Amino acid sequence: MKKLRIINKILAGLVIVAIFGLFVGIAYSYFVARLSGVETDKTIQGVTGYMEIEYDGGAEINVLDIAPSTEPFITKTFTVTGTNTTESELSYKILLIVDENTFGTDSLSYTLTSINTSNNGAVAPSITERQNINIFDKYLGTGKFVGKINEKIHTYELRLYFYETDYDQIAELDKTFRAHIEIKNDPYVLLKNAILAQGGGRTTLERKGNVPYFEISPEEGEYDSLGYYLAYEVYYDEISEYFSGDEWALGTDYIFNKNTGTFDLINYTFDNAITQDAEGKYVCWEENQVEDCEGITFIKTVEDNKFASGFDIYVEQVNRLKNPGDAGIYTAEDEYGTSFYYRGSKDHLNNNILFAGFQWKIVRINGDGSIRIIYNGTEKEFNQKREVNNYGHLAATTDVTYRWGSYVNDNKYLGYMYGGTDGVASTSREQAVTNQTSSYAKRQLDLWYERNILGTSYESKLADNLFCSDRQLYSEVYGSGIDPGYGSLETYYASYYRLDDLEEPSFKCAQKNDRFTVNDTEIGNGDLSYPIGLITADEVMFAGLEPWEETFYNYLHTGYSFWTMTPSEMYTDGYAYMWGVSSSGYFHTNYDLGTKAGLRPVLNLASTVKVVGDGSATNPFRVVD
Repeated sequence: MKKLRIINKILAGLVIVAIFGLFVGIAYSYFVARLSGVETDKTIQGVTGYMEIEYDGGAEINVLDIAPSTEPFITKTFTVTGTNTTESELSYKILLIVDENTFGTDSLSYTLTSINTSNNGAVAPSITERQNINIFDKYLGTGKFVGKINEKIHTYELRLYFYETDYDQIAELDKTFRAHIEIKNDPYVLLKNAILAQGGGRTTLERKGNVPYFEISPEEGEYDSLGYYLAYEVYYDEISEYFSGDEWALGTDYIFNKNTGTFDLINYTFDNAITQDAEGKYVCWEENQVEDCEGITFIKTVEDNKFASGFDIYVEQVNRLKNPGDAGIYTAEDEYGTSFYYRGSKDHLNNNILFAGFQWKIVRINGDGSIRIIYNGTEKEFNQKREVNNYGHLAATTDVTYRWGSYVNDNKYLGYMYGGTDGVASTSREQAVTNQTSSYAKRQLDLWYERNILGTSYESKLADNLFCSDRQLYSEVYGSGIDPGYGSLETYYASYYRLDDLEEPSFKCAQKNDRFTVNDTEIGNGDLSYPIGLITADEVMFAGLEPWEETFYNYLHTGYSFWTMTPSEMYTDGYAYMWGVSSSGYFHTNYDLGTKAGLRPVLNLASTVKVVGDGSATNPFRVVD
């Protein structure tokens, strides 16, 4: 231990202050770190980048004949030099670690001068007013390098003071001060930057752009058998109606061909009415079979449902796996600027995040830098399984399934909010789209927000980005047809043609009245109480689901159905319909407002949110304070 013996103005002596530079390795989510040296080796090494630390005159500082003064008793210059082979940020933080300090609370102090020598990234801000040194470590600031760089330099000058005062400082004689500087990685990274880094950085992704839906083709020969979901529930007194005669075949087993994605039934017979003895066996029928129950695209199995009067029929689904090249991050414009969105198979994306006690899937970075996320279950489930949800009830809904509303026979009920009270028909387009009454779905989402977010620290992590309840009419965009848009009159909405016929999803929300926000009235309508909504049909299609097709591998598929907030049509049958996603990943417009489906809350995280983790299924991003 070296002691700093303070002599007053009159006395002189030998004083030594030792400041040692200690070095640790990068622990970034997209760096593989290692400790490459302590004191003698001044390099922080990572796979894609590294930083070198240099101290002027070496790590140890020797100071002689120090007395109280208005000048610093030592100025220590050090540089941080960054080299990076990717466009991801290379961040670090500077700490003054106080090992021992027996001086008075206000006796020692410091300032920091920061110089961005190479004009790259950002240096830790200068500290121009003297800050007292006590017994606690001092955080001096965070700097970062950006982009692909080679030996870019940040320079710092740390000044330490034993400041002269007008009172007697003799009490500071024979006191001890030991400290060292640590240059460490900043373990937390902005979520938006971590996402961009997955795609090679903002510039790379902007050059990549958007991939039109119709240009994406599946990879041949990549199939998988995905397990069961409930297809039919049949009671024994109805068996003859469903499963009798030579239409059905019952077998004891099957073979699955991964190259063709088809099943062959084994040891089967026709003319076999299905009875209780059929439990655990497999079924195909004439319309599904290619030839003698071989080469069929899906197969059924009979399972006992534990009820005395019946059994369940489950369907084992199979689907073509999208080319892994399809999975990734792409760009498209929204109302705020350039949006960066995830698309494709859950097995090839790292878009998982834990926030507010729940699991979420990241949908996209919005044009204002906020991040849109969709509910995927509870954090408790992740802690139990150590992996995010892929399939299952809790991955698809808050707790139960909901109708969009109690009324289904009016155009107005297609809105997230609408005009007039429930049960009273709208008589004009203006009345139907007035944002006066919350839909039942919105009321349930607001309750969820009140129970889980309101009044907590999580609120400060959210942004007021719009939710689009796109009520633009087909005729308003494409100029043909008559779409009144109120009452029970037949009406088609723009989304129907845009997604189903043109296959051109958009993040833009055409009408300000449909842009639901809380406080923002410049871009949005300001009609929300809380910043919560649902995913849009356009976002679903951008994510990789195809209208009128089943998509099992996509990151949005959970095995249970869920609502979007996008209207489709008011049909002649007297029912209003929304876009939705079924339990098999079937993306379609057949969700009348009385259908029960999951409500998956959607939130927007602020652009300033920081995280740890890498977004994978086993190491999801985790929002930090």
